[in-house]
Amino acid sequence: NQMVFTSMCCKAFVTTYWVDSYGTLSSLLTKIGSEDFVCIDTEFIPEKTYKPKLELIQIGIQGDAYLVDFRENESIGKELLEALSEMNHITVVFHALINDMQIIFNIIGTIPKNVFDSQIAAKFCGFRNPSYGQLVDSLMEIKLDKSMQRTNWSNRPLTDKEIEYASNDVTYLQEIYQILLSKLKEN
Repeated sequence: NQMVFTSMCCKAFVTTYWVDSYGTLSSLLTKIGSEDFVCIDTEFIPEKTYKPKLELIQIGIQGDAYLVDFRENESIGKELLEALSEMNHITVVFHALINDMQIIFNIIGTIPKNVFDSQIAAKFCGFRNPSYGQLVDSLMEIKLDKSMQRTNWSNRPLTDKEIEYASNDVTYLQEIYQILLSKLKEN
């Protein structure tokens, strides 16, 4: 339940929390259970492994970010992923979901069923091969620092810059989802 930091996101302040105990996991799952959607992203190491190695799970909900250090809290991370795959009343929002879904399946043997991919949705809204940074820039007029995109996520401790990068991946996605959903309904 330790607060990592508060930063500017979505033109408002966002708080990032660590989910590092079953108490904080239970609290997060209670929040998720009452929502219509939750955003998720993963950071992993794809090189020199048979299967990509999950390092960090990011959850975006109610304007904030929740991080699970999977290496340090594997059982908590698995329980979170299993719960998300069972909550069929909630839309699980990803950006470019193929890698995340592969990782989730490799860890728990199943995947969330009710999903929304902002990259695919953006294509239906007229964007050509939209990256996450391009969508944040185009839809929210915010330039993201993507310098941590290729960082080594297995290094510990994570730097403040890495934590902010990981948090941004799910905090802005919450706004992008709502914008794209509105545009899709208009179309």
